[in-house]
Amino acid sequence: MENQKLTGKNAVVLGGYGNIGEGIVRAFLAAGANVVVPGRNAERLERLTQSIDEAYRARLVTLVADTESFNAIREVVNQIRANVGPIHHAVFTVGGWWHGTEVANVDADAFNRYFSSPITAHFAFGGAVAAVIEQDGSYTIIQGNTVHDSQPKMSLIAMQGSAVDTFRTSLAADAGDRMRVNGIALKPVKTRAHPFNDENALSADDVGTACIS
Repeated sequence: MENQKLTGKNAVVLGGYGNIGEGIVRAFLAAGANVVVPGRNAERLERLTQSIDEAYRARLVTLVADTESFNAIREVVNQIRANVGPIHHAVFTVGGWWHGTEVANVDADAFNRYFSSPITAHFAFGGAVAAVIEQDGSYTIIQGNTVHDSQPKMSLIAMQGSAVDTFRTSLAADAGDRMRVNGIALKPVKTRAHPFNDENALSADDVGTACIS
């Protein structure tokens, strides 16, 4: 249901074409915001656009861009400000699942993909947004619940969760009263791709509603 509480505001959702990200995008659009979704995959960006109600599409901006390397991510933020306008809200919902092997057997490729690369993206995007976000804006980080619960053969995801949570608290300390820094740690979420049968589980749109609350 449209409530227009964010009319005239600009939101950036990194990971907006993901299973949870699309629910966040819908929530911001329904609240009246203009939403920018940068991503590397043009086909997935187009699928996101087609999944959005036609009444909202004029306020959705998709941007094909490098969202992995440090300097490129920071340039994306500058590009958004130049082409769309000031940033009032941002959400980081990029991530993946890994249930691989014991610490002793983790190789460099897995380490870089599931730990180094996500942490680089968090630091680059969060820092770039923090430098330019409008007063009283918000920055929200979406994580899995492994930040609080490590299991066997999940070292990289557990480490990623802990590092991201430390980054969140550091970003909040630096931001002071300029912006709100929020963290949402989720158990499995019902999405279009994974509509599992659990009446108590949150949906992707529920997560989106939490991001704008």
